[in-house]
Amino acid sequence: MTLIADLLPTCAKAAADAREIQAVARTGVTALVAPTGKVDADLLEQHQFSAHGFAWLSTYVEALAQMSGWAERLSASGKLGELEQLILQCAFGEYLNQIFGGIPMSQTEVVRLQDFGIDSPTRHKLHSAEITTLRRQGNTEEVRARLAELIKDGQSWGDAGLDDETLELIRDQFRRFSDEQVIPYAHEWHLKDELIPIEVVEQNWECSA
Repeated sequence: MTLIADLLPTCAKAAADAREIQAVARTGVTALVAPTGKVDADLLEQHQFSAHGFAWLSTYVEALAQMSGWAERLSASGKLGELEQLILQCAFGEYLNQIFGGIPMSQTEVVRLQDFGIDSPTRHKLHSAEITTLRRQGNTEEVRARLAELIKDGQSWGDAGLDDETLELIRDQFRRFSDEQVIPYAHEWHLKDELIPIEVVEQNWECSA
């Protein structure tokens, strides 16, 4: 089975658990760079890796929260299809695996929970059943293959869940512009190592005006 059972509540709980991980990491980083309650410039310089990593972790946690909210909105409006559910669980599976296994901040920098002062017993306690399920089943080869199949069949990248007719019209307008003015020529620009022609850029500005 590709789709995880009770996906939305599982993701909502995992997103809440990720917030708890963020809170524990915040406490650890605060102890490193602001032991008196105020950020110490010297300590921040000394522990900039952990501080930078915390920003990455916070971005991941917020992304998961927003993904969960997106799915809830689609479900409420009857627009949460198979494609959107697979996107949701794939995102949770990947990000949660990176949170616990290591977030790549660059080609040579990977931040892990222990870098925030979170010891092994605490990391184990933070690993809920929902997180385990999503880590194991969320982003599998089977899930990715099914996503590719659905996208190939013309289902695009799922419903954006904007719930705003004007925003949807703007999105469609830019998609048409891209289909007509960019996609047919983009590979040739790349092969020739050329910049996007200024005429195309100007048309894009006109499209957005």
